[in-house]
Amino acid sequence: MGFFSKDKKEEKSTMLPELPGMPKLPELPTLPEKNSNYLPPSSISSSNMRGLQAIKDSINEKPQEPGERRTIEISDLSQVRTLVKAKEPLFIKIDKFQEAVEKFEEVKKKVSEIEDSLKKIKDIKEKEDLELRSWEDEARIIKEKVANIDSALFNKL
Repeated sequence: MGFFSKDKKEEKSTMLPELPGMPKLPELPTLPEKNSNYLPPSSISSSNMRGLQAIKDSINEKPQEPGERRTIEISDLSQVRTLVKAKEPLFIKIDKFQEAVEKFEEVKKKVSEIEDSLKKIKDIKEKEDLELRSWEDEARIIKEKVANIDSALFNKL
């Protein structure tokens, strides 16, 4: 018996039995061919289409420079009314509405904190200005005294 050879008995025992055949599946019914470019009719109203067109137009505009304004100025109230739909009802989930109210309250609180901070900064600035004016007055008085001493001492020479 060699080191790298197999016995014929071992070779026969390693052979696996054949698997049973697969059952035949039933045929699927054929579906009518559809046009791949076909889209179902849209349920978008004409007022929504104008809004969608405005979005498409804004996307197709040239990219803004870093210094340009990003907001839209609306000079006429009628433009605002066309953007806001007052006739159609708006449905919002209650939890989303409550979340929005909480966020709005947080924003109001932050704005109040900012106003308080600005008031404190303004008070500090006024105190600084007052202190600077007093230092300028003291410097002017010292300068006048030095000028008087200079003229009194060195005019006699």
